[in-house]
Amino acid sequence: MILHVVPLDLPGLGVGEAARRLAHRERVTAWAGDWSTGGLVTCDPVPGGRFPELPAVAPDPAHPDAVGGGWFGHRGFDGTDSWASYRDVLRFDGTAWFHEALLDGAFDAAAARRRAAELTADLRRPARTVPARLEVTAFPDRTAHVVAVERCVQAIRRGEIYQANIACHVHGRLHGSPHDAWARLVEAHAPARAALVADPGRTAVGASPELFLRRRGRTVETSPIKGTRPRTGGPDDAAERDRLAASAKDAAENVMIVDLMRNDLARVCSGVTVPRLLEIEPHPGVWHLVSTVRGTLDTDDAGLLAATFPPGSVTGTPKIRAVELIGELEAGPRGLFTGMLGYLSPLAGVELAVAIRTLEVAADGTARLGVGGGVTVDSTPVQEWAECRTKAAPLLAALGAAPWPPDPGPSRLADPAAGLFETLLAVDGRPRRVAEHVRRLQASFTECHGRPLDADVAAAMTTGPPGPARVRVDASPDGRLTVTAAPFVPVPLAAQPGLDLVVHRLGPGGAPRHKCADRDWVAKVEAPLGPDQAALLVDDRDVVLESTRSGVAVVLGGRVTVPPLDGRILPGTARRALLDVLDTAAVPYDLRAPALGELVDADGVFLLNALRGVQWVRSVPGRTWAAPDPVTVRAAQLLGADRG
Repeated sequence: MILHVVPLDLPGLGVGEAARRLAHRERVTAWAGDWSTGGLVTCDPVPGGRFPELPAVAPDPAHPDAVGGGWFGHRGFDGTDSWASYRDVLRFDGTAWFHEALLDGAFDAAAARRRAAELTADLRRPARTVPARLEVTAFPDRTAHVVAVERCVQAIRRGEIYQANIACHVHGRLHGSPHDAWARLVEAHAPARAALVADPGRTAVGASPELFLRRRGRTVETSPIKGTRPRTGGPDDAAERDRLAASAKDAAENVMIVDLMRNDLARVCSGVTVPRLLEIEPHPGVWHLVSTVRGTLDTDDAGLLAATFPPGSVTGTPKIRAVELIGELEAGPRGLFTGMLGYLSPLAGVELAVAIRTLEVAADGTARLGVGGGVTVDSTPVQEWAECRTKAAPLLAALGAAPWPPDPGPSRLADPAAGLFETLLAVDGRPRRVAEHVRRLQASFTECHGRPLDADVAAAMTTGPPGPARVRVDASPDGRLTVTAAPFVPVPLAAQPGLDLVVHRLGPGGAPRHKCADRDWVAKVEAPLGPDQAALLVDDRDVVLESTRSGVAVVLGGRVTVPPLDGRILPGTARRALLDVLDTAAVPYDLRAPALGELVDADGVFLLNALRGVQWVRSVPGRTWAAPDPVTVRAAQLLGADRG
């Protein structure tokens, strides 16, 4: 094969508009943004060949960025391939257009010139596409996603994985032309790796920011993205960038995936290095943390894809178990989402993007948009949900779709500006579950005040008189710590008289999810209660949340049911310890907020508190128990044996 290049006279034409004007042709693909060879458009594939095999074509020094032709398409996360072979491409270098073709006995220079003239004529005519609009038919279920994230965190705590990407889907219908939809994304947001593959079976309308693989010659690169903060275009942008730069969670997540990609490349490459680590890049609607891994390929492209697909940044580590968990925790198969889009060229090598920020459109117009994020042991489920909304927003807006519904908003019962605190049990100066308390206080401080808590929290918690003691650590907004300690003796389950729960209704925002020093609201709720009474907090729909000082667990059908971390309850350390010991003992449990009416049919109810441990409930409205049920007793035994 021989490269044939013809410059085209198409002043002012962008890649998005070119895709619109060629929409009537067969299987159009288009590529815009930071693709290393420039903008590309292909159409009218030819039969033949076997993906990913490519003929040998010598590079042309006169056209070092030429693509000429090759395989263009996508592979879904499920491994389903959609590739087609093209013997010519239209390439835009940012200034001028070129028709590039790979000549052989069936396609000579005269045929290439005729083909260039035909395409030029099409590109000079106004587009005939129908304007696109995305109608959203269903947004993801918020509760289902936060539960999936917490289940993933528990798998990390069990040691099954270190990190996994958990995703959800927006479902809809695309009205009009997918070519126009893609052009609108390109023109509105200039994504780094915009990709259109107008395949009759499954069209990809992509605005990906992420490079999966690039091979030029024998050099291979991948640039995984892990770490996200929103961009508003206003004065908060710099603060969000600084939060990302200071986030230990995001840095750890990124480094884990860098290690995974190093291992993947090392299977087929020599001299694997990391020339770029934890750099912050702006992308449509978000700041991203990006790294680059590089190596020298020792095999062919088929071997490279086999060693690295699916991309590590959208699976997790270890990859095999992470992919299994994705199948267990997500609502359905991912389809195209988190697969790959791109091309393999005899001249340009390989360039592939991760199929994220990508609308998958079926032949009948039904569409779905996948969004997700990496989950680590420090992940907060509601923040992972917010990250999904942040990532989806630019694409939804560009396509005229309804915006992602807002959350109820944080509880207004307490003001974090008054400070934060932790209360924990210490025995002879040794704090119980100190790592959990430190992690919660540091996470709350960063979220509430926009900067990390630099003080040595763990050292401050190591205090107290001989024997069991209640230790309180207060963190002021300026980061200063104050510690107090006093003797405190927990009451064993068998010696407790039981608690009577009194219902107190809150608004939709629920209770504060940070342990705020502002506790006036607690004092007001507890003022009318007697010594053996506790408040049962429910929302405006009578969904059970927690108590004023403790988490709530309900035993239904012999299984523990715990309200999820949906942003309306405190992420209690005793609650976390309960899930850990249940996991260790292989005792099943449900992450679900029961309705108040379900409690009358419960086997039992108990409260969870870092100081008091398990407290059994004697009564709720409509139901009384004479003694703790067996599951409550077992939970108390498991937690008592766990010294944290």
